[in-house]
Amino acid sequence: MDRLHPFALQVPDIAGALRWHCSGFDVEIRYQDGARGMRRFDDTSLALAATRSNPP
Repeated sequence: MDRLHPFALQVPDIAGALRWHCSGFDVEIRYQDGARGMRRFDDTSLALAATRSNPP
């Protein structure tokens, strides 16, 4: 496997999660809004999605 394709984690606070990733790792924030964010580290992308208030 040459590359890990994007995957998503649900988090309660997008901005806080992205700050945490930036403080501990050398990452690039690719996108951020109130409901989702995307960060890149080497050849891996990680999407962060706001935690749903009503689980499926």
